[in-house]
Amino acid sequence: MLRTISTLFLDRPPPLPPGVVINTIDNVLIPLSEAHLHSHSYRSRLTSTDDTVEDTQKDDDDNNDDDDDLEGGGDRDEGTGMLLRRSSSSGELLGMTAAEREYTIGSLRREVRAGGGKRTAAGRGEYEMKSRLVNKAIQDIGMGRYNWQLFVLCGFGWFADNLWMQGIALTLPSLSAEFGVSEADIRYTTSSLFIGLCLGSFVWGIGSDIIGRRIAFNATLLITSLFGIASAWAPTWPAVCLTYAALGFGVGGNLPVDGALFLEFLPDASSSLLTLLSVWWPIGQLFSSIAAWFFIAHWPVDEGWRCFVFSIGVITFGMFVTRFFIFDLLESPKFLLSQGRQEEAVKVVHGIAFRNGRKTWLTEELLDVVADDGHRGSTGHLRQPRRLSTLAIIPPPLYLPSQTIVCNPPLGRNDMPDLAHLGDDRDGIPVV
Repeated sequence: MLRTISTLFLDRPPPLPPGVVINTIDNVLIPLSEAHLHSHSYRSRLTSTDDTVEDTQKDDDDNNDDDDDLEGGGDRDEGTGMLLRRSSSSGELLGMTAAEREYTIGSLRREVRAGGGKRTAAGRGEYEMKSRLVNKAIQDIGMGRYNWQLFVLCGFGWFADNLWMQGIALTLPSLSAEFGVSEADIRYTTSSLFIGLCLGSFVWGIGSDIIGRRIAFNATLLITSLFGIASAWAPTWPAVCLTYAALGFGVGGNLPVDGALFLEFLPDASSSLLTLLSVWWPIGQLFSSIAAWFFIAHWPVDEGWRCFVFSIGVITFGMFVTRFFIFDLLESPKFLLSQGRQEEAVKVVHGIAFRNGRKTWLTEELLDVVADDGHRGSTGHLRQPRRLSTLAIIPPPLYLPSQTIVCNPPLGRNDMPDLAHLGDDRDGIPVV
């Protein structure tokens, strides 16, 4: 696993041209007439069994028996925008295959207006239709290097979440012994953490819809690491509670921000990978328990917990450095669309294709043509894009339970091993 992770980050592809959201990446853009050759369905056919591929090719051949000798170019159906080809032998116009018809202007217009339960095509806003088209472009790019790198980096946030939840619970016996706080009162330490978690999940969840995913994505780990390290030098128990609440404010934003960001870059066919992020939770809990055993169980009571929170704070800061300085995160295309920055959103999709070594057909002009036709309000003006919402990306059945989990301790006070009494007393101080 470590070798796989190192390969994702160390064997880096050619860097993106400077200002990827400003300058065009010419070698990834293909015309819409070739989009079916780079689509998700086309790749699925290539990776299916040989018999299935042969049957599909046979069906295509049967549907194009009259298309053996076609003239170059073709005509366009003014009503549907469909490209039509003319047979040189008979002179009649021939239709396209089903895969080719999927990538005509008319087909794309119907697709972005279709579905959605009770909502009608007329009820769809410009932002929603363009988002659907961006989703289709990301789907055709498919899973690649950039998506797997993002899986690891978003996993850092989920890792840090349980790293600190478990870690703070394991420091309670040491805090009680050093500061002379009763076991009944020491439990309020975790209450301060939960206050920070509640505020962080609320502020960062909404804030990322306003300031953007990139800033929130990096700021959560930075805040967590700085206040986590600072807690190692807290002189009093109230100071410890204050730093724990501050780091909780950073940790609380990891789940809503990282989950939404990861999902916005995922192809629809791979959206189930969002749940796989939870695998980082037990990894964080295990690492925290091992680190606590090494420091708290083998160091004096007034030193062990401080070395422990300092070490996991440094690890959290290292994850922030990886996110901010090593990985060049692209802003969410949906956030850019919601802010009216359509050109940058298209260039981000081009950047994803570039990093994954794929092609894309999405252009700014295509977004306008597909979303504009027949979709004007009574005043003749296009509807304004709806503001992006984390709840619109991660619906309440998935978003709210995750926040409930964040705000519950992984260990109850009565379930925790009393590490402060595992060792012998030296000079009146319990040694662990």
